[in-house]
Amino acid sequence: IPNTVAFDLDGEEYDLYKAVTTYVQRQSVKALSCGDDNRARAVGFIMAMYQRRMASSTHSLNQSLLRREKNLKALLETASKLGDVPLPEVPTEEEWEEMDDAERETRERELEKATLAHRKPDLEAELKDLGVLIQQAQKVEAGGNEMKLRRLREQMTNQGVFTDPNQRLLVFTEYKDTLEYLVANLRKWGLTVGQIHGSMKPGSRDEEGTRLNAERNFWELKTQVLVATEAAGEGINLQCCHVLFNYDIPWNPNRLEQRMGRIHRYGQNK
Repeated sequence: IPNTVAFDLDGEEYDLYKAVTTYVQRQSVKALSCGDDNRARAVGFIMAMYQRRMASSTHSLNQSLLRREKNLKALLETASKLGDVPLPEVPTEEEWEEMDDAERETRERELEKATLAHRKPDLEAELKDLGVLIQQAQKVEAGGNEMKLRRLREQMTNQGVFTDPNQRLLVFTEYKDTLEYLVANLRKWGLTVGQIHGSMKPGSRDEEGTRLNAERNFWELKTQVLVATEAAGEGINLQCCHVLFNYDIPWNPNRLEQRMGRIHRYGQNK
């Protein structure tokens, strides 16, 4: 029984959305006219990623912006000629979809170093823009009242997650940053929470900190909520779970099917 939960951004969240969109559009227009196809592709790729991250969570966006700021500051201090800085190879959409989430995170970290700036004053101007966005994102996150997170809590209340300790919940997200943000908030709400992400090895059911151990703890109700990235999209059987939330939606519908396949299995009676 699938449901879509709608929400509207307003106030500081909507202001942040508009500011990020303006930044992305400005950088994308520059990329089209820079005359360097490789650099343009790299910058265009990471700009699209910021929009995907903001659709996931403000925390995920903020972490990505902070990493980019750190990379560009290091570049400003060390590079004598910005145009000579080597760029990482930009994956195609097909290559990107074939990667596991740990590999995608690694490639994204490399691409966050890409800039169109050829002169240090241009890079300083870009860093100034980034600084403003980071301040806005941090202010929204510090408010602790993100609309999407509020909607999640409302739905969890409606599903009886807080009143029935046997009501298991699986939450999927594309990004490890969002996973960490959700785990922290869910624990703050008094729930027992497990997690599965690409940096964890498959391991065994008895080995702490592995994917199979997290699966076992969920089955045995040592954890009521399991938060996962695409690393749990295959090979994990969770028909014990009653409710699944897609906190963000992957661009590839096959990934969505794989997520739902974790609980839509023989033995599922909820």
